[in-house]
Amino acid sequence: MQVDPAANKRYMDVIAQLARGVHQPYESNRLDDFIDRFSDYLSGATKPSVGDRKAQLSDNQAMEPVSRPELDAKLQAIEARMEGRVARIEDAVKAVAESVKEIRAENRTTAEKLGGLKTTIITTAIVTVVAIVLGIAAFNGTLTANMLSAFQAGLQAQSTPPPTPSPPSK
Repeated sequence: MQVDPAANKRYMDVIAQLARGVHQPYESNRLDDFIDRFSDYLSGATKPSVGDRKAQLSDNQAMEPVSRPELDAKLQAIEARMEGRVARIEDAVKAVAESVKEIRAENRTTAEKLGGLKTTIITTAIVTVVAIVLGIAAFNGTLTANMLSAFQAGLQAQSTPPPTPSPPSK
């Protein structure tokens, strides 16, 4: 039985007040009743209180004992239901394990594809840089060739005398 510390303190306070004569005097039967209930409380054998009617109700009667075959049948039914539940759980775990294997295989395939993609991206970047460098070189070569032709044309224009105009013919 669990002893309520607050109730125990109240009982102890009342007894201490009675011993000192501070508490209001009790009628003799009430004091005896109080002392009996307190001693029962401390010993763990409590008496049912006046307001406790549960023990007297008809729905609180003792249950009839269950026969052994009936108990066995109920236990077998419970065991069969539990086995079914365990089987469903095992199936679900197997399905999850298969799904995990499939996901891992897909992840490996994706990683391999990404490895090839990485190589493709690096190759494309290198080719692009080389194309840009060659394009700039070609543009530079074209500009240089045009400037050189213009320069040579200017030199030729200075070295040849200007054509003399011919008289108009009549």
